[in-house]
Amino acid sequence: MMKPIAECDNLKTKEPLSRHTTFRIGGKAQYFAIAKDLANLKAIIKFAQENCLPYLVIGAGSNLLISDQGFCGVVIKLGEGFTKIEVCDDKLICGAGVKLNDLVKTAVNNNLSGACFLYGIPGTVGGAIKNNAGAFNHSISEIIESVQGISKNSEFRIPNSELRFGYRKSQLPKDFIITQAVIGLRRILPNKCTELKVELKRIGQVRKETQPWGASAGSVFKNPKGNFAGKLLDEAGLKGVSVGDAYVSNKHANFIINRGCAKFNDVLELIQIMKMRVETKTGIILEEEIEIIPYKGACPFESPKIRPWADKIRLSRGDEGFPLIRRR
Repeated sequence: MMKPIAECDNLKTKEPLSRHTTFRIGGKAQYFAIAKDLANLKAIIKFAQENCLPYLVIGAGSNLLISDQGFCGVVIKLGEGFTKIEVCDDKLICGAGVKLNDLVKTAVNNNLSGACFLYGIPGTVGGAIKNNAGAFNHSISEIIESVQGISKNSEFRIPNSELRFGYRKSQLPKDFIITQAVIGLRRILPNKCTELKVELKRIGQVRKETQPWGASAGSVFKNPKGNFAGKLLDEAGLKGVSVGDAYVSNKHANFIINRGCAKFNDVLELIQIMKMRVETKTGIILEEEIEIIPYKGACPFESPKIRPWADKIRLSRGDEGFPLIRRR
C-alpha cells in the first residue's frame, strides 16, 4: 500500500513517457508528476522516498531513450515554477526548467553576450548543465557560475568549481536535482545587440542546413577526441540504415530518427550496428551521448535479446546472426 502525501496531489499513474520525450519513445511511468514549484517537488520526492521508489527527472526529454516497458518509479518533470528568468546586472538567474532558446533570447534582449552558442539546442537549463551541453566549440560550463538544487529534500548551492565539468558531462552529487542556475554573461552596448541577433539568425540557419527534422534525441554519440562522430558514421556508410521504424538520418549520420512507430529495441540495435561499423572500419569505439533508460523491475514480458555489438570478426566476415539492417 502506497503512503499518500497531502502536498502531492498531482501524481498520475501509467502516464506514457513517449508524450514527454523528443524521440516519441517510452512506455508508461508507474507514477508521473509535473512539479509545480519547489514545495511540490519536495513533496513528490518525499512520496518516492517513503514508498522506496526510484525517481527520474526528465527535463525536456530531449536526450533520452526510455524503455517501451516504462519506468518503475516516479518520473518528474519541472513545471511552471521552474521556468522563470531574472536579469541581475550581467547575470541571469534561471529556473532549471527554462528552455535554452528562452535563455538565449532573454540574454540578447537585455544586451548580454556569451550564450548564443546554445541557440537551437532543444533542452532545458537543468539538463544542459547535467550533460554540459554545447555547440560550436563552446559548452554551458563556460557560463555557469553556480547551481542551486536539492538532494534528499535538503537545499544547497554548488559553485562551478565543484561541478567538475567534462566533455558532455558533469559530476553532480548523487540524487541531486538542479532547481536553479546563475549564469554569468558579458554586458554589451545596446548598439551591439543587432550583431547578436544576426548571430542567432546565422546559427539557426546552420542548424537548419546541417541537422534533420523529425522525432530524435539529437546527437547519438559524443565526438571522439580530434574527430567527429557524424563524419565517422557517414564514412562507414550508415546514412539511411534502419531497424524497424528507426533510421540513421540521410542529412546527418549522428542522428537517429523515429519514422513514427520505432521501438526502444529498434533504436538500441541500430546504435549497436553504428558502433560496430565504425569500430570495424576505424578502431574507434563511439560513446553514447544520449541517456539510455532501460526498464528496471519485474518485466511484464520477455524482451528481445540484443546481441553483443563487439563481435568484430563475425561482422567483418558478414556472418549471419546480426540484427537485420534494412535500407529505405
